[in-house]
Amino acid sequence: MSESRSLLWRLVPWLFPFALILVGLVFVASSLSGTDHPQDVGAPPNVSDITVANAAPWALRQVLPGSTSSVLGVLLVSSSATTATTYSVRAVIGRVDSPVPAPGDTSGTVASADPNSVAPVRTVVTCVRWIVDVSTGTIAEHGASQLSNEPGRHALGADDGLVSACRAATFAG
Repeated sequence: MSESRSLLWRLVPWLFPFALILVGLVFVASSLSGTDHPQDVGAPPNVSDITVANAAPWALRQVLPGSTSSVLGVLLVSSSATTATTYSVRAVIGRVDSPVPAPGDTSGTVASADPNSVAPVRTVVTCVRWIVDVSTGTIAEHGASQLSNEPGRHALGADDGLVSACRAATFAG
């Protein structure tokens, strides 16, 4: 006597190849999306050293004439290898700008943090993308975006907002 099988048991052998194809397509799609690879590969220490050493002079060259400036710090945001000896690096640079008062002007001081004073101190934070060449120890700017320009002296710190804003910044080229 033959036993009748349920409809499900008769369809399972036919559905099995389709299920394997579907699973295969999921793996192919995930491998093509690039989400399984980290976006930022940690740079070797010499890339960080070169970036920090060259970032301060770069930041001081951005200051307007008639101002003095000092660099608060450099915060590396991301880095990724572009060739065997070069890395694309994003960094946040903070500097404090102070207008130089005219001779004989005693109404404000350069060190004043009051935004209403004649010579206010301003903290300028910029996101910069560089190409760092470890073979020559040089950096080349590939774009900059000012993140903030606020009155007073503010610490740079490892602010998640600055890091996120720098990661989101787009640069031409």
